[in-house]
Amino acid sequence: MLDNFKGFIGYDESEFKDLWDNALVVVDTNILIYFYKFSSKQSTSLFNILKKLKEEDRLWIPHQVALEYFHNYENNMYKQKEGYNTLRDELLNLKVEANKVFSSVNSTYPFIKTEKFEFIVDTIANSNEEIEKMINKEIEELPNAEKIKQDVLNLMEGIVGDPYTQKTIDNIQKEGDRRYKNIVPPGWKDGKDNSKDNVRTFGSIMYNQKYGDLILWNQVIDKAKEGESPTQIIFLTEEKKEDWWRKDKGIRTPQPNLINEFKEKTGQKFYMYRIDGFIKYASEHLGDSVTEQDVKDFTKELESIRKSDEVLENNKLIKSWSQANENLDKPFRKINSILDYVNKSKLKEENINIKKLMDYLLEEEKETFINGVNHSFMVDNRELSSQLYNDAVAWALEITSPRLMNKAIDLISTIGTWDYNKANDYREKLYDEMPEETIPKGIILLEFVEKLESEIRENEDDGLPF
Repeated sequence: MLDNFKGFIGYDESEFKDLWDNALVVVDTNILIYFYKFSSKQSTSLFNILKKLKEEDRLWIPHQVALEYFHNYENNMYKQKEGYNTLRDELLNLKVEANKVFSSVNSTYPFIKTEKFEFIVDTIANSNEEIEKMINKEIEELPNAEKIKQDVLNLMEGIVGDPYTQKTIDNIQKEGDRRYKNIVPPGWKDGKDNSKDNVRTFGSIMYNQKYGDLILWNQVIDKAKEGESPTQIIFLTEEKKEDWWRKDKGIRTPQPNLINEFKEKTGQKFYMYRIDGFIKYASEHLGDSVTEQDVKDFTKELESIRKSDEVLENNKLIKSWSQANENLDKPFRKINSILDYVNKSKLKEENINIKKLMDYLLEEEKETFINGVNHSFMVDNRELSSQLYNDAVAWALEITSPRLMNKAIDLISTIGTWDYNKANDYREKLYDEMPEETIPKGIILLEFVEKLESEIRENEDDGLPF
């Protein structure tokens, strides 16, 4: 019976060994795109592992992954080179800007002497040649984007799945409405992302991008059921959202619902890794010649790429906030943001434990949240300031709601070890009395989790087992 709870319990050592010995490895789009983001040759170790798996007939790429890759790879091929060229242009332009400064000052204040300061122009000019050499050297040492493109095409050759029919896609999207409404992974986070709410066409098929992850998930399940012998799956992805991972102050394990749904529909095991975890365990289980130092160097560069991606995401979010709130002289306008469906005035009536709420934000999310709060207090208009503050709190509740749900489930399980009936009562409240909207649900869950934690502390004090 406990096999039905593997999403919570996890696999034991022998089950993980079985996975690594026999599972088919499925690669996500972001993995293929990441090959263009490495600035050194470190990605070779990952590429070699994937090639070896392909040779052993243990690598597969869903059609949805390939389709998303071809729509996105060109935007990433030359990003690094573009960055260095932009840096060079801006640095070399400093001489022009310095001359402009002297020209402006001399025309406005002709009675002061600027000659003794003009050495800075010569200093910049002398640096330009060195800057040019350094930038060119950095560009030369970048991996060859065209070679990466060909290597990825060679890797994909012969292992990409077939596309779904339009009828199948329509059925998945219809089912997606129900799943997303009830926060059933994967993909529900995209359902709340306005940038994903657009239609993509290719050949005879058409789909809304917010259902892309759900289409991918169905293709993975169908692949596992294919033929007479269903197969286990290891999914390699750099995805980090809560609709794929179980989070609590960081990524922990795959969403329990994913592991459970996969087992229900295929009878097989499913597990997920991000790149660094995959490299580490692949070197242990597949007998690959990746050294400990290779893993360390690879992880270091990988973390740098992830941090850069997070900065871009945060900047994008902060920019959207700024754009939404740029007309600060219109205090009664409706804020056009991802949260515009929420009546934020209700947040004023709630006694929300902000400190507790922040415990469920990742570090980079805390920074974004604090930026939003700081923004609200910089506004003179009291009502507008309150509106912006509620915006930031609602954003944090949107993010933490699924994490609070996972936390509540864990705490109820703990209570169930000494009082099954009480745990069952809490479970019914959790599933039967929660509103559908994510943000009001987050408010209630925050208080609900505090109540469960208090219950556990009281029983600990009484010396009861748990």
